[in-house]
Amino acid sequence: LCRGIDDRVIQTETERKSISVEQTFSEDLQTVEQCLAALPKLLDDLHSRIQRSSKRVVIGKQFVKIKFKDFVSTTVEQTTTELELPLFNLLCKVGFRRGDKPVRLLGLGVRMCTDARFTQLELKLASSA
Repeated sequence: LCRGIDDRVIQTETERKSISVEQTFSEDLQTVEQCLAALPKLLDDLHSRIQRSSKRVVIGKQFVKIKFKDFVSTTVEQTTTELELPLFNLLCKVGFRRGDKPVRLLGLGVRMCTDARFTQLELKLASSA
């Protein structure tokens, strides 16, 4: 292998681990409020991409990717089982504070659970009588 000789079979099919959408803006977004205003459309695009997916998507995390004016990127993610705009808003605010400068690109996405053993179970509290 160190000489560049590798006779292993090339694997061209891999299991998809995430689905995301992103938008590069023609004019940088100057404030966190402008970023938050762009999220609903990105979320609609993400919903569409998930629905077009060839297999059932089990969400494990959702994330926001931000690329600033100087091309420095940051990603903020949180464990969840469904798409939630309020959580995307929170992640966007956290990410924006990391750079606190104009934003060139915003992206939203989900990381998928590939094994049911790692799915978060719901906590059901017993009602007190």
